[in-house]
Amino acid sequence: MALWFWDGYEKYAVCILFVSAGGVAENLYETTRNINSIRKLAKYECQITVRRSDEADGGAARCYTVSSDELVPGDVVKVPDNCLMPCDMVLLTGSCIVNESMLTGESVPVIKNAV
Repeated sequence: MALWFWDGYEKYAVCILFVSAGGVAENLYETTRNINSIRKLAKYECQITVRRSDEADGGAARCYTVSSDELVPGDVVKVPDNCLMPCDMVLLTGSCIVNESMLTGESVPVIKNAV
């Protein structure tokens, strides 16, 4: 840009400066907004039904209602209709629509089927 000023293209250089500064400001705003959304999702908790084996009952599986922050690997979870669940899961039965925009950048929700 300094070379454009030196060569006599002052108006062009000032225009490029404002456009570049606007792009940087917009990018900073979007990045800050996305980081705040991810932080909000990381703190989100909901009550869910989970199936776990009970060691005191001889290993028989029972259903419990627990908070989502108490999930551990290996839990089998019943996903309720129209819910927000910020977690990583494998779908065992059925199908669902997943919004992966924060992970992949896709703007369209994706349909997931059971494995």
